[in-house]
Amino acid sequence: MQGGAFRLPNGNTLLTVADDAEIYEVTYEGEVVWEYIGPVGPNGSYTQGEPVPAGNRAGTTANAIFKATHYPATYPAFQFRALSGDDYIETWVDACPDEEAIHWDSNGDGCIDDTDGDGVLDPFDLCMFGSDTADLDNDGVPDACDDFIDSDGDGVENHEDLCEGDDDGVDEDTDGVPDGCDELIDSDNDGVENDEDACPGHDDGIDIDGDYIPDGCDDLIDSDGDGVADSEDRCDGADDTMDVDNDGVPDGCDDRSNGDQHNMTADNETSDDNYEMIWDNCRWSVTISEYQCWMDDWDDFEWDENDGLSNCLYSSRGCETERSCEEQSNGSWLCTDSEEQRGTLPLYTIGATAVVLCGLVVAAIRYGMARR
Repeated sequence: MQGGAFRLPNGNTLLTVADDAEIYEVTYEGEVVWEYIGPVGPNGSYTQGEPVPAGNRAGTTANAIFKATHYPATYPAFQFRALSGDDYIETWVDACPDEEAIHWDSNGDGCIDDTDGDGVLDPFDLCMFGSDTADLDNDGVPDACDDFIDSDGDGVENHEDLCEGDDDGVDEDTDGVPDGCDELIDSDNDGVENDEDACPGHDDGIDIDGDYIPDGCDDLIDSDGDGVADSEDRCDGADDTMDVDNDGVPDGCDDRSNGDQHNMTADNETSDDNYEMIWDNCRWSVTISEYQCWMDDWDDFEWDENDGLSNCLYSSRGCETERSCEEQSNGSWLCTDSEEQRGTLPLYTIGATAVVLCGLVVAAIRYGMARR
């Protein structure tokens, strides 16, 4: 049987691959501690570093080894014997006689290896798998051995970095684009950059009253410029302070601002051609030859201006004059501006008129008789 495995006292295993004349010491984890290739063939030793000729059988080399065995220095047969080597077994020329290449010379040329070819010899190499000088993130760990390459130090690996050279974690407007690579940093999404934003946190484009102060930062939103905030404005689009008839309704929204007593009120409908008005009470005035009308509750007509007639005794708020009125079945009075619509005058009015006429006739007769 050729080849074999032999457990060593230190727990490692000595392996012999007979066909290739290779001897290894391997750790339990499979790491190769050292390797030795037999340098002797049928015709003597080979030159170090040169290819070994093929053997007689396919897949073999001419330097086959049957089996290797390990003997510790304490082996009894070695007692009282001087163990010292002479010259190398193989033919060998030391290419680097000034270097101590033991354990660092894998190709047997006598020189310390530079396995990764980075110009740093293996005993001093920080990273055996690549150039020691390649360190993109300057963290002192060569890139080939660096598990986390982060050139801008933002905690994001270079191959996943959204904005190289800047901190991916800084995104003021939370738009998913780090600020270092964001052409428009706009935290309130109004289309205006933060540095130029007139009203941070609000839409600069919303300015209802056109005063160039965005509504979100405007202490007084007053679209009609009357000094009254829109939320409290009684007459949008007009000046709340203009009230010619002092009825509490700004002129811009007052249908009766010109003093006309025949405009529409809360419970009445009217037009210039067909005026109708409902009153709680009306009385005919002989003195002015018109009806005097008033409401029991003037709050229903809070913007209706009364005439303020001194002889209107029926209402503390005064009353209004109407040309034609007629009492309705429910006790209210319907007043119009048309002579054809005028109702029958009250009986006490007719009687009073008749008495006056009779008095005038009697006075005229007496005056005529006195002249005779």
